[in-house]
Amino acid sequence: MHSHKLHRTSILLMLLVGALTLTLLGVPAAQVAKAQTPISLSWEGYFWDNRSFSGAPKVYQVYPALNFNWATGSPIGGIPADNFSARFYSNINVTTAGTFRLRAGADDGVKVAIDGTVYLDKMFETNTFNLYTLDMFIGPGPHQLVIDYFDATGNAGMLFEIIPVTGQGGPINQVTQPTATPFGTPVSGGGTGSTVPSGVSKGVIIVAKANVRSGPGTNFAQIGEAYKDQQFVVVGKNGNYGFQTWFLVELPGGGRGWIARSVMYVYGTNTDAIPITKETIEVPTTGGATTTQVTGLARTNIAVRDGPSTRNAKRIAVLDKGTSFVVIGLSTNRAWVKIDYNGLIGWVYLPNVSITSGSLSNLPRGNS
Repeated sequence: MHSHKLHRTSILLMLLVGALTLTLLGVPAAQVAKAQTPISLSWEGYFWDNRSFSGAPKVYQVYPALNFNWATGSPIGGIPADNFSARFYSNINVTTAGTFRLRAGADDGVKVAIDGTVYLDKMFETNTFNLYTLDMFIGPGPHQLVIDYFDATGNAGMLFEIIPVTGQGGPINQVTQPTATPFGTPVSGGGTGSTVPSGVSKGVIIVAKANVRSGPGTNFAQIGEAYKDQQFVVVGKNGNYGFQTWFLVELPGGGRGWIARSVMYVYGTNTDAIPITKETIEVPTTGGATTTQVTGLARTNIAVRDGPSTRNAKRIAVLDKGTSFVVIGLSTNRAWVKIDYNGLIGWVYLPNVSITSGSLSNLPRGNS
């Protein structure tokens, strides 16, 4: 018994000496690791009845967490048990920058994007549930998370967690609706409208093409079209009807129109604060009338220059993918268009632009 006590005493002395030696050498003694808790977030989920996010989503649901095991069943009413896809949106406000651990799991595919940049892309079929872990630095401020998922056949399930690891001097505060655009804010060298004002609701189109109507319903006339990633200021809604709500938006170049919630993700303020209205839009005259206004949409992040050239013209602004603007001119060589983005006048390269209304043939030609 006495020899066992001496042995334990010797081990304790060795450990104390070792710790002291590490301290003298400038190496801190090991600390007990603290368990990290995933951040609690609210998620808006959109489900498609196909595995490729084609067409408008069929079902919308809000979830307190992303941790599902659907096995061989359907994830939600109206969606098949196999060959479906889903997209989940949430937003956080990082009070203190640091390293965060992303844990994403799926059977079959999963993709993770933050502020429009994809950091994990595992969108392929598997025959089991796979878990992926990624540590990354996230700076302070509001950030949007977008998680894509698809199921082929067999079992279905998915998981996503974001866990603070280091650098968190303060708590992570959830922002149910962010004040910054989820795909980045345009940086402007002049003009107005280059940032999203606090308290303004905006909507981004989440399908390939959406109809803009004169009233809040499919029974109203179509007055235009909107395209994936195109963004609008939201000024009204027809009521609190969840997935069936219609939103009144400001159209590029003036005017208003109605877009269904099922094809648009709304952010910027709490949607409960958006005023309810039954406003209907006068349908533009057809037949003898000619539409002269031309509008465009940035197909990617685009530079705005003070002339129709990359060599001899200075860059004055950068507009994000999905930004809408009015097209007011066409260069002599037809390679550039002159735009008006909320008072910012400049030139952008035509191949980077989708013309969403009007005709380029109606525009004045020239390089000034």
